[in-house]
Amino acid sequence: MICGEGNISSSATRTKHFKAHLNGDNRPASSLTQNKGFGQCHANLSDLLHSNALFNRAIYKYGSDRKHHLEIFKLIEKQKRQNDSLNLLFTGSSVTAMGYFTKFTEFLINEKQVYNLTIFNQGRGASDVVYHLYCVEYETIQPDIIIADLRFLDWNHSNQNKEALIRKLLSLQRRDGGMPLLVAIHLGRQNDRCDSPLLLEAKFNDFAGHYGFSLIDACLITSHCFKNDRWSLYSNDAIHPTTALSRIFLSEILKEWWLSAPQIYMKNANDMITTTTNKVLLSNTSSTTTKLPNYLYPNNAIQLKTYCKTLNEDNNDKRLMPIRNHGFEMKTRTKIGEMGFTNIKKCWQSNQIGANISFIFYGNHLQVTLYQNSKGLGTMNVYLDDETIPRKIISSYFEGYPWAKGNGRQHIISLFDNDDISSDNNQQHMVTFTIRDEPANIHEPGHECQIIALMYAQN
Repeated sequence: MICGEGNISSSATRTKHFKAHLNGDNRPASSLTQNKGFGQCHANLSDLLHSNALFNRAIYKYGSDRKHHLEIFKLIEKQKRQNDSLNLLFTGSSVTAMGYFTKFTEFLINEKQVYNLTIFNQGRGASDVVYHLYCVEYETIQPDIIIADLRFLDWNHSNQNKEALIRKLLSLQRRDGGMPLLVAIHLGRQNDRCDSPLLLEAKFNDFAGHYGFSLIDACLITSHCFKNDRWSLYSNDAIHPTTALSRIFLSEILKEWWLSAPQIYMKNANDMITTTTNKVLLSNTSSTTTKLPNYLYPNNAIQLKTYCKTLNEDNNDKRLMPIRNHGFEMKTRTKIGEMGFTNIKKCWQSNQIGANISFIFYGNHLQVTLYQNSKGLGTMNVYLDDETIPRKIISSYFEGYPWAKGNGRQHIISLFDNDDISSDNNQQHMVTFTIRDEPANIHEPGHECQIIALMYAQN
């Protein structure tokens, strides 16, 4: 049986099958990690990935059917034949921004795997689903293949937010008019239970099956290869697999996926497709899908058209300008927190109790970005339209990252969704922020509030 075909009904059965497949090459898993570090695991990595044991469990098990991989490799073959360029988009949070994939892209270039490779890195430090959905400029890119780090989808966000971002990525158009081919990679943190296939399956298998993309569970492979030595892959914060060793190892996983996927994914249960047959299958596989399937969550209020308004923008359509303002000033920020919106140097700011500022937005889904810290900041009432009773109270308090030296953070707060506003997705509304007399931290009192960005979506 090829892993990924058929259904395994219960958690216990899935775990039993997983362990059997993991040791399918008749070597105990522990024999791969007798030597600390990359050494012994590296020597056996290629064998593992080609053995249909770990490789199938970590990649094919969570993806859709073979058609997706056929389309990826048909696209690559076509690019080579026509001496065309290949646009490869990496997106995610800080690990992507730091370039975990650099050894892999060097391999593609140095080994002439593609004719002309253009790489786009849209990694953003400490970013999440909401930031990427509203504030990352994807529209100017025409990616052929997107490799997305799932960790920025994996932070207690609603399925509606996750689906909206998946649809936004898949709605980008390739230069030939087709839909980009999406591969999602799960890198994991040092203490994640990567040895269990159940977590990733439960969170993302429905999306992968519905939208036809594949998941590479690099976390499962690193857990298997390094066991208790996984710390050697991560920086001191146990979050970022960005050591020199991890860059090599993660790139090896992508490299093996790239080289062996056609053979693994195009075989039947009874025979191995030859190289000649591979080319025939590739030539007969369509790779110009242009229409997204229906929503998996039909009541999703977040549409493809999103807005992220800040004071960094010169474009009036994107610039954060109020329609009413009493007491707030446009200021260059002196307190800029770690990550997120650190490139946004200006904000609407006030420390006056009772100061208020109003903005127009459209639709029924609204987020605001505030600067947060533990000292001297305030709280605000949030009003919808001309209502006199606040819908929300929001705070600028944040205890602080242990490693951030008190710099604070830029934090996205959800204000309204379709449970709060039942009107049409295109209807105009007004939001008003008023500084309260209650400080964010009674032990370090103050009332300063910084409004950095306003984000909403409409049809």
